[in-house]
Amino acid sequence: MTYDQLEQIAVGLFGLQWQKQLADRLGVSKHTIQNWKRQGVAAWVPGKLLRVIECRTAEVLATREKWYEFTGGPYGTHN
Repeated sequence: MTYDQLEQIAVGLFGLQWQKQLADRLGVSKHTIQNWKRQGVAAWVPGKLLRVIECRTAEVLATREKWYEFTGGPYGTHN
């Protein structure tokens, strides 16, 4: 995995301020993530990144369910 690929995925997961959030999820420092731009992404990252994607997806889906609960469904029946 290249740094550019990692960045594209991480921006999709966490937005433009992705480095700190991803570092926390991977158990590394933000400095380590920044080093990967120069030194290459560690070989173990893709496997762990998939777990981060799965966890983040579950968080987003749970948030969507809360929104449905608050608004009465996917099209929002409450004002």
